[in-house]
Amino acid sequence: LRESRGNMRRADIILITKSPENISPIQRRLIVKEVDKAPYQNLYFTSLTYHAPLPVFDTGIPGESPLDLAKSEGCGIVLITGIANPLPLKEYLDKFFGEIIHLSFPDHYNFKERDIANISKAFGELKSQSKYLFTTEKDAVRLREFTTFAGLIRSSFFYIPVGIKFLNDDREEFDNMIIDYVRKNKRNNRISEG
Repeated sequence: LRESRGNMRRADIILITKSPENISPIQRRLIVKEVDKAPYQNLYFTSLTYHAPLPVFDTGIPGESPLDLAKSEGCGIVLITGIANPLPLKEYLDKFFGEIIHLSFPDHYNFKERDIANISKAFGELKSQSKYLFTTEKDAVRLREFTTFAGLIRSSFFYIPVGIKFLNDDREEFDNMIIDYVRKNKRNNRISEG
């Protein structure tokens, strides 16, 4: 929980995040029972979705997406993560790449020059013909600050944007609840529908 369990009673909406997309009805019922929500509370399940990779550095060189290339040829990647649980991202990328060197750092890690040297070294150790580096969107912001990455690494460095997906097509119901709340509780009731 983002909040302590004691604060849950104040919430009108409870989100169960990072649920498996294929969560069974029995698993859902067990979680709902464990949460023990009040009658006025709505509970939704969401899962992570990964979007098409984007370049960490703007090199001005257009290219194909590494995920598209990975399907047609053997590609290897260095995965750099500084998040609490990198396993879902690693499992997602395992579907595309046969060779992955994973450099895992603590959550909210502040990268140092020696880390950049280790990342470059791992990139050089990849055996695949086509090589890429992948990181999270959050880590890309911190890694972008380093100017010591070589040109080949800069043009081969991507991050994976993450989104959330409401399970059971609950997105519209959730959005409507938020819009209704804003309409009822905002002085200026004009809401952009775009």
